[in-house]
Amino acid sequence: MGKASIQIISEGKLVSGSNPLPVTLDAPAAGYTFVDRSGTITSGTVSQVVAAAATGRSYLLFTNDSDTDMWLNFGVAAVALQPSIKIAANGGFYEPLSAPAQSINVICATTGKTFVCKEVV
Repeated sequence: MGKASIQIISEGKLVSGSNPLPVTLDAPAAGYTFVDRSGTITSGTVSQVVAAAATGRSYLLFTNDSDTDMWLNFGVAAVALQPSIKIAANGGFYEPLSAPAQSINVICATTGKTFVCKEVV
């Protein structure tokens, strides 16, 4: 098979090193406000809600700062196995490309373990 080639024309001219493709990036809207949902495990082995459901949630970051694994689930109680998502101890994190609209729920084996959670709603 032969090689395929693609030529891109912009404003009537072939795109090349001397005629680069013009790219315009829209700046993100200013003023994103992060809501801090950081906290501690209130009761080991019991699922707790970190953040209520929010259809407008556009960003989510959850980091496990403790020395004990944590598990996340969305819209239902977290359990310490599948189908929840394991967040490894000592810096494991969850930062999805698309933030879930459901409630964010966490479980950990030990009371008092810390986590960081930030969201944009």
